[in-house]
Amino acid sequence: MVRAFLRDMSQRFAASLRTQDDDVYAVTTGGSHIYVNPSDARGKKLLETNGNFNPPALSIWQELLRSADWTFVLDVGANYGEMLANGGVPERAKIIAIEPNREILPYLKKTLRRIGRIKIYETAISDQEGVSQLLVTKDWSGTVRLVEGEGDVAVKTTTLEKIISAECRNIDATKIVLKIDVEGYEAKALSGLMPLLNRFQEFAAFIEVAHLSPDDKNWISDHFAIEAFDVEKGALVSVPNLNWTEDSGLYPYDVVIRRSPVPAAVAK
Repeated sequence: MVRAFLRDMSQRFAASLRTQDDDVYAVTTGGSHIYVNPSDARGKKLLETNGNFNPPALSIWQELLRSADWTFVLDVGANYGEMLANGGVPERAKIIAIEPNREILPYLKKTLRRIGRIKIYETAISDQEGVSQLLVTKDWSGTVRLVEGEGDVAVKTTTLEKIISAECRNIDATKIVLKIDVEGYEAKALSGLMPLLNRFQEFAAFIEVAHLSPDDKNWISDHFAIEAFDVEKGALVSVPNLNWTEDSGLYPYDVVIRRSPVPAAVAK
């Protein structure tokens, strides 16, 4: 009886803390709220920086959003939703957020609910449908990732082709822009998009490259045109591949990719 009472009180106390945590949010310069778990170091960082602890990345993303009249925006690995909450998303675009981490989802949902008209897929993105293992890091939610071996929780995986095909009525008329931050699985996520790549009216993606293997860097370099941020020029510049040196002057963590130009012989 006493144990049951203590267990019940413990659960009630934990629930009260969760309720308080749910009300903790960063306020962006545009006035949007980004709800975070204050026990997560990444959440704390967002609180300390008004929802923008990585200004170069946000700047590149927002420049990309302004570069075309996008009709479809996908945030793959949305985390707390800060890349959407900080604004710049075209008003008429369809917006999809994808996040597999169940511990983050309550905060993401609350953030995006205030923005409105954003659909959330609670799944991981890979090169095939199935079930994979997710490694959940407690100290920094941004490093949650799929792993080949044993992880902390099983999650469903799907492909970008499946989601886009389900959400787009006319793929051939779609102008699509993606943000992909999946901690080293970017190449697999892109591989699952390839059947649709040449059908879009326009395509671009902002992807993290910091955790890619050499093989994945080569695969992306072979399949896409790459633009990196030149720190000195303050602008995106075309680069031949992802294998640049540390002293190149290029921002090393994220790049923009587009479809490779079709060779003249193929175009004919």
